Amino acid sequence: PKSTFVKIEIYSSLGQKVVELANNNYLAGSHAIEFNANLLATGVYFYKLTPPDFEKTRKMLLIK
Repeated sequence: PKSTFVKIEIYSSLGQKVVELANNNYLAGSHAIEFNANLLATGVYFYKLTPPDFEKTRKMLLIK
């Protein structure tokens, strides 16, 4: 609903940061970010979405 700074990071199941997908200011609206996982192994990963007013971490499964 408003323009804001957004950070999106991918972590391994061991808690190591694998890649940072976004670290920018974004205008209000919907956005898409391409995630190229060719160099990652199949397994469980976590993505962390961090705008200024909250933080959300979710699990994802990468299957090749």
